[in-house]
Amino acid sequence: KNFFGTVNASLPEDHAYFLRLRLPWMEAPKVREAIELQIEDHVPYLAEEVIFDYEIVNGNKSTQHIDTTVSIIPRLVAEKYLTTLQLAGLEVASLSIESDAMIKAVVPRDAEETFIVVNIGKNKTVISVVNGGTIWISDTIKAGGDLLTELIIKYLKVERSVAENIKYEKGLSEIKDNLAFEPLALGLSSIRDEIIRYNMYWMSDKEATFSGERKVHKVILCGRDANIPGIDNYLSSSLKISTVIA
Repeated sequence: KNFFGTVNASLPEDHAYFLRLRLPWMEAPKVREAIELQIEDHVPYLAEEVIFDYEIVNGNKSTQHIDTTVSIIPRLVAEKYLTTLQLAGLEVASLSIESDAMIKAVVPRDAEETFIVVNIGKNKTVISVVNGGTIWISDTIKAGGDLLTELIIKYLKVERSVAENIKYEKGLSEIKDNLAFEPLALGLSSIRDEIIRYNMYWMSDKEATFSGERKVHKVILCGRDANIPGIDNYLSSSLKISTVIA
């Protein structure tokens, strides 16, 4: 029985794969079949073991090729989540990979610039490079809000509940006697370094299928620990890129 209505749900980034594929020019109805034939060359699964969706980001008959972005997830993972949601009384309209769902929520639909979306969760952080509403790079690092809390506990010798309060009340605010600043800055350094790495990768020529403006317009922070006071100013200063909270 459907107790709550229809939902759009997201699937964990950890199990997902993103591809950029350049295909020979073909009519749109043939694109899915062409992608399916190449999937096994890029992920450790058979084609029938995955579910995928794609978007054509550049297609011009005069260039004789089509550029696509493809999102892939193992079929067993998708079916597990689908079954769980249905048992909870939810009718599922769509399933999206976590980062894809996130950018639809925080990036303006008509924005043509490049953004880096940083979703800081409890145990992980998802970093995605987005242009024109399309994800070009996305990956997960095992550093999140719990790591920041653990560092406050270690540095200040306080209980977890106290450390959580300090994190969300003082955070990275540049106020006198803010003892949380140093451990939080240390914990965020790993996230900052990964943002820098992905930005450098993006600015290189490795994404050959992209022909637009590469300069990152903004870093957008979201997720639970985007609420740490001063985190946007700290990362903006460190990255030399405008950083905002979604």
